[in-house]
Amino acid sequence: MFSLLRRGPARLTPQQAHRQTRDGQAVLLDVRETPKWQAGHAPRAGVEAGDVVGGMTAWARAGLPVTGGRGTSGGAT
Repeated sequence: MFSLLRRGPARLTPQQAHRQTRDGQAVLLDVRETPKWQAGHAPRAGVEAGDVVGGMTAWARAGLPVTGGRGTSGGAT
């Protein structure tokens, strides 16, 4: 799975993603497991990402900032 860290359309064609990463308009983040990444990945695809233990539930329970579906941010309630 790839994610583009940018603002704009949620879905891009491979050609659009390549062009935008090449032109510095987006960052391609490859979040697949390491063996899959090693088997082949897009040039300059970032792979140094971590998995937060407990996911967003643990993040919120720790009182860390969360942006909700209503556009609010701040600590968990």
